[in-house]
Amino acid sequence: NTGPTGPAGALTSVTVTLAASGWSNGTQTVSVPGVLADEAAQLIIPVPVLASQTAYYDAGVIATGQAANTLTFTARNSAPATNLTVYVTMQAVQE
Repeated sequence: NTGPTGPAGALTSVTVTLAASGWSNGTQTVSVPGVLADEAAQLIIPVPVLASQTAYYDAGVIATGQAANTLTFTARNSAPATNLTVYVTMQAVQE
């Protein structure tokens, strides 16, 4: 079984930026090449880079939605005042 991210179980990663100016009502949608619209077909793991961890976790940022080639993030506490860099790892799920 092969998907857009390689054989089932193969990992791919990209880096995305959550811009300080990109938050609207505590949410932000960013382009993430390789993300599938079907959540059941792919495991998505967003992790902030070391320099962004404090602001990311203080803001309570979590991924709350996905569509083809996009992820939506929500800041549950307050929108970060700085740009955040996030590694997004994707893994195809075996059926």
